[in-house]
Amino acid sequence: MVWTNPLVIVQATAVIFSCYIVGRSLVADPTGNLVHQCGQVAEIFPINVDLGLVRQVRAQGANGLGQVLKSYRDRDVVFSTYENNGASAYLDSLGPLAPMAKR
Repeated sequence: MVWTNPLVIVQATAVIFSCYIVGRSLVADPTGNLVHQCGQVAEIFPINVDLGLVRQVRAQGANGLGQVLKSYRDRDVVFSTYENNGASAYLDSLGPLAPMAKR
């Protein structure tokens, strides 16, 4: 038996990719917080997308979980499927990998 909870999957995906995720009837922000969950009927709903939050999470990490994009960029493992060892001007613009400050 495979157990899947759409809420958990959407929240985890948002944190992993540091972005807003819309899945089934859910929207989660880059920190994994639930922005909206639809009820039992069809809905059209507006959401505010905070691009500043996206930039902050990508630069500083979220929920004490680290800085996924920087960890990818600074990894010791070399994947042959990525040219130039994954070099990216965008990833370089995030700054050095550093421990998150406690809040």
